[in-house]
Amino acid sequence: MSRGAYAAYQNSQVLEAAPVQLICLLYKAAREAAVRARQHHVRGDIFARGREISRAVELIAELAGCVDPSQGGEIALNLVRLYDYMQRRLQQAHLEQSAEPLSEVETLLMTLETGWEQIASGSPPDTVPVQDSPASAANGFTAARDSAVSRLSLVV
Repeated sequence: MSRGAYAAYQNSQVLEAAPVQLICLLYKAAREAAVRARQHHVRGDIFARGREISRAVELIAELAGCVDPSQGGEIALNLVRLYDYMQRRLQQAHLEQSAEPLSEVETLLMTLETGWEQIASGSPPDTVPVQDSPASAANGFTAARDSAVSRLSLVV
C-alpha cells in the first residue's frame, strides 16, 4: 500500500470513528511513537528518538485534554496524573538517553489501550479489576470529536 493510500485510509478511519474509538486510536498512536522512540534509541538516532518522544508527549496531552474531571471524579483525576507521569518519564528518557522509561510508558499505554479497546467492543475487561480499569474512567472522558480528529489527523 502506498504512503498516500495509507494516509487516506487513516484519515477515513479517524473521520468515521466514534469518540471511544478515537481514544483507542490516540492510545495506539502514542504507544507506537514510544515503541519507535525506543527503537531509535537502540540505533543511536537521537534526532528521530526526540521526534517520536515529542509525538508521544503530544498524543498523551491530547488524551489528558479529553478527560472531564467533573464527570469522572477521582478516577479521572488519577488518569490525568498518570498521563502527567508518562509525559515526565518520556522527557526523562530523552534527557537521560535511557530506554527503561520508554519501555515503562509503552507498557502503561498498552494496558490502557487494551482496556479502552474492550470498552469500544462492549466486552468487560478480562484481567483488570473494575474499579481500576479504564472502563471505570470512561465517564470521565468527553472525547470531543472535532478536537481529537483535528489533532489526530495532524499527528498520525
